[in-house]
Amino acid sequence: MGEEQGKILALGGSDSPSLRSGNDVLQEVIEQHGTHPFAVYARLAKGLDFEHEFKSLSPDKSELTVRPPDPKSGIEQLTQVVKVSEQGSGVDNLTLNLATRRLARADARQGDLEEANSALDRLVRHFGTPAFKPYVVDAVRDQVDTTKARLTA
Repeated sequence: MGEEQGKILALGGSDSPSLRSGNDVLQEVIEQHGTHPFAVYARLAKGLDFEHEFKSLSPDKSELTVRPPDPKSGIEQLTQVVKVSEQGSGVDNLTLNLATRRLARADARQGDLEEANSALDRLVRHFGTPAFKPYVVDAVRDQVDTTKARLTA
């Protein structure tokens, strides 16, 4: 883990050319050490990056390029993050909430609203245990309801 990987994690992914070597290391972690506990963070950064579009402005600010989302690759990475985290050995619960909602958005972009809703329902069940305060459960339910409404709109 180095400074570039930390920046990529803090940004929730990045296609910036200045962070290319950081992305290469994260990809190496996924490919060569995919079962290591740290791989979940590499998958999170890559999955979040794939899941949204990336805009790049040329140095002279005359050209804007847009890389569209890659929901299929986002789903591939975020599914692993959610799976490991639901089992208790991945990211923290706040990050699980974010990753699951982004996974659902990627599923919906792929036209699989049923899978998107299934992921969101699992999230509600995960937080619906006595381990969580009622106000946390209510907040997650509200976020899930809002996400479902956006995905079906």
